[in-house]
Amino acid sequence: MQHPAIEPDRDQSHTSAADEVITIIAASMAEVMRKFNEHNLAARGFMIAGQAARQTFTHAGDAGEGDLFDGKPMLAATFIRRTQ
Repeated sequence: MQHPAIEPDRDQSHTSAADEVITIIAASMAEVMRKFNEHNLAARGFMIAGQAARQTFTHAGDAGEGDLFDGKPMLAATFIRRTQ
């Protein structure tokens, strides 16, 4: 039995190459929102792309590798602006 290809819903978990995405990393959600407001992201059409989550960050690449923020878990919130 053949199944038709299923296209994902156009929700906040899927982005196109034309979408603009900004991730703000901070110690608290209050700091994330302060930066969101400082940059006037709501007026520029940005909305949260999913659940904000506390996580650790590691840099990998030619410029150097290692834990960012001294390995301390930080809150990351990603915002997206749809361009299409």
